[in-house]
Order: sequence, then C-alpha cells, then structure tokens
Amino acid sequence: MKFINALLVTASLTHAHPKPHKSDRALYFLDSDPQGASVVSISIAEDGSFGQPRRTSTGGRGLISSNVNGTVTMDPLFSQGSIVVSGNRLFTVNAGSNTLAAFHIPKENPARPVLLGEPVDTVGTVPNTVAYSRKNKIACVANTGTKPGVQCFTVSDCDGLKPQGSLKPLPVFGQTSPPTGPPNTVSNILFNPSETALFVTIKGNGMENGFVYAYKVEDGRVSEEAVKSQPNNLPVAFGMSFISDASAVVSTPAYGAAFVSITHDLTVLTKTNITVPKQMATCWTATSAGSSSVYLLDAAVPDVTALNAKNMAIGRTLPGYTAGKGNFDAIISGSKIYVLQAAPAIAVFDLQHNSYGPKVIDLSGLGNRAPWTGMAVY
Repeated sequence: MKFINALLVTASLTHAHPKPHKSDRALYFLDSDPQGASVVSISIAEDGSFGQPRRTSTGGRGLISSNVNGTVTMDPLFSQGSIVVSGNRLFTVNAGSNTLAAFHIPKENPARPVLLGEPVDTVGTVPNTVAYSRKNKIACVANTGTKPGVQCFTVSDCDGLKPQGSLKPLPVFGQTSPPTGPPNTVSNILFNPSETALFVTIKGNGMENGFVYAYKVEDGRVSEEAVKSQPNNLPVAFGMSFISDASAVVSTPAYGAAFVSITHDLTVLTKTNITVPKQMATCWTATSAGSSSVYLLDAAVPDVTALNAKNMAIGRTLPGYTAGKGNFDAIISGSKIYVLQAAPAIAVFDLQHNSYGPKVIDLSGLGNRAPWTGMAVY
C-alpha cells in the first residue's frame, strides 16, 4: 500500500503544481554522502537546456571507499550502475545503510522523483551497483563489503520490494569497512538485452583475471547458482555493456577493454583485447540499445573512446572537456552522451555532430565532488 499511496501523492502534486515550462526529461546521479545520500536531478527542457540541480533524499546513508592513500576523492563506490532508470522507476543504493531505494518518476515532473516506501535491506553489506529487469519486474543489487553477494527483489506497486531467494556469494575476500579498492570489489551488475540472465563483473585481486558471474533468469526468478568465468587477459574487470545476448564489452583500467562472447550456458570468453592509446584508467562503458558503438570512459583522460562493435576495433575518439580532467559514469539518450567528470561537472557530447562540442553543466556550487557516482536519464 505504501507504493500505491506514494503514487497517488505524486499524481496530486503534479496537478497541483504544474511546471511553468515543458520539461519531461531529467538526468540523475547519486550523491553517496555518508551523512545522508541523495539523488541529484537535473531537468532537461525541450530546447536541450538544463535546469538547476536539486536533491531528493534516498532515505539512507552513503559511503566513500578508501584506496592505498586513504579516503578517495572520487568514484566512492568503485562501480558502474549505482543508479538506474527503467520506465518510470528509479533505483539506487544506500551503501552506508546497506539498503536499496526505489523511486517513482512523475511523468510531468521527472526532476522530482518520489521515494516509494522505505529502503529495503540488501542482506549483504555495501551495495554499490543495481540492475532492474522491467520484463521480469526484478531488481538486483551487488554488495561489495564484508558480506558480499547478490540479492534480488520482486518489484510491484502493491507490495514494493520483496526479497527473492537468498544472498548469492561473490568472490570478494577480507574486505574492510568502508571497502578498500579498487581491486577486490564488485564493479557492475546488469541484465542482458533479453533479460534472460543477470551478470556481475568483479575486479579480482588486480594481478590475475577478474570475474564475470552469470545467473539464469527463468519464470521470473534469478538462479541461486552462478556460472563463473574468468575471461583470459581481463584483470580488474569493471564496466560491462552488451552488444547482444552473445557479445559484450568489458572495460579494464589495465589497458582499455575486451570484447567478450557469451555462450548459451552463459560462460564468458575473451574474443579481442583493445588497447586504448595513452589510456590511464578506463573503467566505465556506455552504449544504447541497437547501437554498433560502445563508449569507453577514462577517469584521467578527457577524451572519450568509441569502439566499433562490428569490426571489434577503436572507431573514433571524441575530443573531451579538458577542464573536466577525466570521465566517469555515463549514460546515452538519443544522440547525446552525458558524462560525469572528474571535476564537478557533467560533459554532454553529441554523438552525431562533432562540432557540438562537449557542452558543460557546471556543478561547482553543489558541494563536495567526492561522493558523486552513477549516471541515469529519464
């Protein structure tokens, strides 16, 4: 009933407070602030202009991880996919509270997502990446803390989020709280295009090959047992983007990315390694349904590398926003790719018109950059 009540409140607010100008799209990222996490929303007007960022509480605490030098100053969860949007649903993680939050996105006011009920326990610790299957109405999170593993939930307007199955263990060993990484942490959880399988990338120890765990999805349930792969020459497996059910790209800060194949039994095998010239830390990937390109984002390089999925090679390089100092999480919508920067900004690239530039959303007035992570669009 909490979900239904929240939806009714959303509808009444939308009609009571109509927007002065049409804005039916929005960008989102997560501010994983340990004092109180929030979804940061930025409206996108019909003319492509952006509104002022606004925060919506996630109902929990965030977390900032550590590396060998102490608390990190960016990429707080060492992950891709910490916030996702599908239809009018938004999901994100409260890494410091070990909970998953679900939101409804009002169609007429998408920059004001509405928290649906209370966030739910992820059973493990430090959830850092989330996936949603609209077909199966299942949300799954991967935990990367001292109690690592995958936990899935059924999703309904009537009952909210209900645990499905038990916590499925992942190869993350002897973690600290907050986690220390990036090695030995979970990277990304996502469904394949047909939503018949769930995949998780795990970095491994940084010297040996990373892991890809895959779970069959049958009759609306995620298998309790994983098909476990360690694709050859793929250390620190990070972001994953599917080209088809049988093919994907997995990024690695070791050299760039690898094209991988997925067999019928969900085994993942390396097909081609792609070394990106002058790369420093290629961690994130982005693509869109039906696209023949996969984009690689490097935390220390402003330019964006586009891979051609047809010939499994580098297709082109998009000149980046130099003052942004590097690219993090990204999302594609239409002809635009929106990229969270190392600096407090979002760079917007037009994938069809190089002369567009990147345009920049300046977020320097939004506070501490360190907890920002993820990127989603409605």
